[in-house]
Amino acid sequence: MKKLDRNPRFLAVKLLERIEKNGSYSNLALNQTIKKSQLDERDVSLLTNIVYGVIQRKLTLEFYLDGFIKNRRKVEPWVYELLKTALYQQLYLDKIPKRAVFNETIEIAKLNGHEFCTKSSAKVFPIQATSKILRKKSVLNQARQNGSLKN
Repeated sequence: MKKLDRNPRFLAVKLLERIEKNGSYSNLALNQTIKKSQLDERDVSLLTNIVYGVIQRKLTLEFYLDGFIKNRRKVEPWVYELLKTALYQQLYLDKIPKRAVFNETIEIAKLNGHEFCTKSSAKVFPIQATSKILRKKSVLNQARQNGSLKN
């Protein structure tokens, strides 16, 4: 786990899991994590952006994930948070390369021992899921513009 101790994406997943599970105050938990992890300024910025962004867009992210997770109760909480952070980065953070999001997500899942990453098709799942979600978002946006769907 030492490799992940200073990874802002991993820290965001753990922090969001703690906030969701324990009802922790996000600002206090985030400040504590930042002090404890000794991240550089760029990583602190990324961590903060991911945590507050996922919290702010929680319902939207869960809406997009609903089409890919049949029974959310069967998914470990940290895996669900990992998928939300990956999706948030894909949809809302333009400066992060898509391949970086996929690679980091897969690496975090591997190091945490998630079963889907032990198979050879592990790398395909996040790419396919995110692509389908982006298409779903595109269709919804187009429907809103046409007036057939209200905000």
